[in-house]
Amino acid sequence: MLDPKNTFFISDFHFDHTNIIEYCSRPFKSTEEMNEVMLRNYKEVVKSDSTVYFLGDMAFGRGSRKPQWWLSQLPGNITYIKGSHDKGIRPTNHSHCHTSLVLDTDVGRVLLIHSPWEVPKDWKGWAIHGHTHSERMVDVYHQKVCVCVEATNYRPVSLQQVRDAIETEPYTLSYQRGM
Repeated sequence: MLDPKNTFFISDFHFDHTNIIEYCSRPFKSTEEMNEVMLRNYKEVVKSDSTVYFLGDMAFGRGSRKPQWWLSQLPGNITYIKGSHDKGIRPTNHSHCHTSLVLDTDVGRVLLIHSPWEVPKDWKGWAIHGHTHSERMVDVYHQKVCVCVEATNYRPVSLQQVRDAIETEPYTLSYQRGM
């Protein structure tokens, strides 16, 4: 069983992607600052014995370093869910790379996938995803958790933090109406 305090989720670093700062209103003055802060935040949370699920889009842009280079900078036992901007990384050249993955946790089965729009319609349970660059982490009504850096304060979140966020997120009528 996964250790809820030492199992982490994160997506959409977009290391080296200058334009993402403006596109997503990231609070950085430069690409270098963004890379440095996100790398530091990651290393403050994740240790060498941690389990990490990275849900896509490690790096992007002209001259960006490849996902494999960034992976070599990150501690932890990383399982990679391929994202829409991940060039050069695939299940055939990275043994821990998938297009999606189902985890059995103490709260049930959880689907890990890059894009929330790729969750199968018949999926029963929670999905943890990236891709949207949303600042909102939990959607109780649709049973989805966004772990894009914009939603996680630019650092990985633990399984325990995900569970706590789900439990504290209010289930309101606005969710029921699809607003």
